[in-house]
Amino acid sequence: MTTQIGKIIKEKRLLQGLTQSELAEDICTQATISNLENKGSLPTTTILLKVTDRLKIEFNEIYEYSLNNQNGYNHILKKVRTLCSTQYHKEAHDLLITSIDFRKLDTIYDIKQFYYFMGISGLIAYKNASDAIYYFNQALASEAGNTLDFLDVSATNGIGIAYDIANEDDKALTYYEKSLEQLDELLTIIDTISNSPEIPKIYYNTAKFYSKIGEYNKAVNLCSLGIQLLQNEDLTYYLEHLLYEKGFNLMKLGKNKEAEKIYLYALVIADIHKNDYLLSIIKNDLERYDIQEYKYREKISK
Repeated sequence: MTTQIGKIIKEKRLLQGLTQSELAEDICTQATISNLENKGSLPTTTILLKVTDRLKIEFNEIYEYSLNNQNGYNHILKKVRTLCSTQYHKEAHDLLITSIDFRKLDTIYDIKQFYYFMGISGLIAYKNASDAIYYFNQALASEAGNTLDFLDVSATNGIGIAYDIANEDDKALTYYEKSLEQLDELLTIIDTISNSPEIPKIYYNTAKFYSKIGEYNKAVNLCSLGIQLLQNEDLTYYLEHLLYEKGFNLMKLGKNKEAEKIYLYALVIADIHKNDYLLSIIKNDLERYDIQEYKYREKISK
């Protein structure tokens, strides 16, 4: 089916008198168009939409081909993504290794997903920074076009996490800051984060690092940005983590009253999400800081 997509793209391009380079301009590389036309290798959906728009092709003309482009791995990659989002990184890593034949991944997006999730799952589960950096760089190199997506930002942020875990703070800071710059760019070219709710996690990861190096104000500001981004779209993914990190850093700044309120928000959301791991951390902090509203813990634990 993907070869038929490539055939349609090529026919429309030739009818309009465009070279592959002209079609690719400001969208992707010429190699991406070549691979699409000649090998049926699908780029990311974002790139495909821009290509079809330039060629004045109705996306529904090729949509059914995209849907039928199933190598059997789509559901596995979705499961891996879910496992990572719920902190089951070892299970995600094992699933990638045992269930996916890399040679059969036939879209750039699937290849990027494979590399990114191999990197993040191995890093969190096994603390293998060098392998993670390799996989993140492979994800970044797998599409050399000009179109940024959340996997690019997440991979850059992941390199920061890897150096952070390895206690190479100068290198970590470089990649954390670069990921924030990429995120700013990404948010100008996408209309919604609903398809990539992990995006605010970039703010959380970077805030944790700033907190580690004593930059508590920066950590609070980043958490606020992530929280606002979620509120703008009525999303709650990772909200309790952002709230907790904000409360923790406000306490470090001596802003106890504000911190107490944020801690309790984090407590409620963590309870709603049944995030027992974070609940235990929040409750310990409430005891440590002698937050009077700590009595709320007794209510939600009954």
